[in-house]
Amino acid sequence: MESYLAEHVTRVGAGNGEPLLLIHGLGHCKEAWDPVISLLGARFDVVAIDLPGFGGAPALDHTPDDHSLAAFCEQVMDALGWDRAHVAGNSLGGLIAIRMASRGRAMSATALSPGGMIRGWEKPWAHGLLRVAKAVPSRLLPLGVFSDTAIGRKALLGVMFGKPGRMTPSYARSAMAAPARSTAFEETLDAVDEIDHLPPPTVPVTIAWGSRDMLLFPWQGQRWKALLPDARLITLKGLGHVPMPDDPGLVTDVITRTIELAQDGASA
Repeated sequence: MESYLAEHVTRVGAGNGEPLLLIHGLGHCKEAWDPVISLLGARFDVVAIDLPGFGGAPALDHTPDDHSLAAFCEQVMDALGWDRAHVAGNSLGGLIAIRMASRGRAMSATALSPGGMIRGWEKPWAHGLLRVAKAVPSRLLPLGVFSDTAIGRKALLGVMFGKPGRMTPSYARSAMAAPARSTAFEETLDAVDEIDHLPPPTVPVTIAWGSRDMLLFPWQGQRWKALLPDARLITLKGLGHVPMPDDPGLVTDVITRTIELAQDGASA
């Protein structure tokens, strides 16, 4: 774990407030949070991690489903000396955040387009798009037009991001390269399944969905709401499946508000 913490953890704002763990989605890496981590670090002790098998981190030696990935995140918290933390995640990371809240390790959970609620034809759609995202963008990296121009980013990354023209070229290059570096991509994709039961968390949970999410569709948020009726469900207007670079300020506000709800409840 010591080498993992040295190589696959980014920490910002240590000593600035309560702990906050950031968990990326399938095929991404800890750099997914770069647009918001400094903003959040102004108020919280923020850690972004590479999940096992992503971002160059070693894969698990057992099935990488959301249960085992949540357990791994809890091991990271243990190594950091965190008994509990606020948790925010995107896509697969959002599902893990909710799972950790259900397991009692999260003080609050913010899930941005969480996985786990695809049904019927939505599954082959999502899996197909994810496999294309793994296979194609990294091959086009040498053609800088796709990362270094707003038009190129819109053409290549418009399915995953609502406003790809706004992201920086360096973020675009990272997003294009990350899926191909994901050694546990297929195993994790196959292992994470539909959620139909979950012990209800007793902490604030926010489920936020970009209205331009074309991978996991916004109506899936209603399924989460039916399963977790106490959760707060909000729409991120104009944002995509990975909303952090689309509107860093809004994403920061959503996470911060969830944490504030937990703090208000603790002081009541």
